[in-house]
Amino acid sequence: RLPAPTLYTQWAPMFNEDLNWQPANDPCVQLLGGGWRLPTSTEWTVADAAPQLWTKDQDAYNSVLKLHNAGVLENNGGTIGTTRGTMGRYWSSSQYDRTMGVSLQFNATTSEILASNSAGAYKSFGYSVRCIRDAVTATVPLVSNVLAPVSGMKASSAEGSATIVTDGKAELSGRGLVWSTTNKIPTLADQVLPATSVLPDGSLLGDFMQTLTGLSDGPTYYVRAYATNAIGTGYSPTVTSFKICNPVTVVHSAGLNGAPVDKTITYGT
Repeated sequence: RLPAPTLYTQWAPMFNEDLNWQPANDPCVQLLGGGWRLPTSTEWTVADAAPQLWTKDQDAYNSVLKLHNAGVLENNGGTIGTTRGTMGRYWSSSQYDRTMGVSLQFNATTSEILASNSAGAYKSFGYSVRCIRDAVTATVPLVSNVLAPVSGMKASSAEGSATIVTDGKAELSGRGLVWSTTNKIPTLADQVLPATSVLPDGSLLGDFMQTLTGLSDGPTYYVRAYATNAIGTGYSPTVTSFKICNPVTVVHSAGLNGAPVDKTITYGT
């Protein structure tokens, strides 16, 4: 599940950076995980050359890569131009210079590797990407943030739920919640509440819910989910925090602090 896209109302006309596309920002890594990446300009050149000899868009589509005319998004004179159905441009991870990157372009009559030319390949343009994988690379698991709804809180307990999104390409050995009242970024060195529930197939992937017990009125509780495999332990990217506020009875007296009538009210947890 991917986060909702952000709508940007102002187009970035140009980037000026002396860098190739960095792994930390590689969309293939972010969306598919370790081992995946954007192809380099050299790899696109090899794909476009013999023995494939792509000469037009039909050649690219008939290849095992099934590349198609996905169109482009680029700032031309203040307008966003699209060529969906007539042109395909696919980014590489290689830069041409500080402002331009190297891409593969094809249409009904040509197929070529482009960097700096009359058409331009500015790093701020929106082209399609095609991800490749060198090998399956195991990483730590990916874990969601913890949800601790008020409806699940009692006088001395609270429910926390989370999702193990991916196992990191290695078998999971444990998952659960970690929490603390003093460490604002809890780890396995703090209070640990292992989750024992599994899916029907025995997998630890997916959703789970645990109940934190022995809580009290007053302290702030900091909670994260965790999952462990052979590579290490992954935690929720953001810490969830909450307080337990136990029931309190208040006597309201008519005319005092704006109370219209005498009334005794017990406010819940």
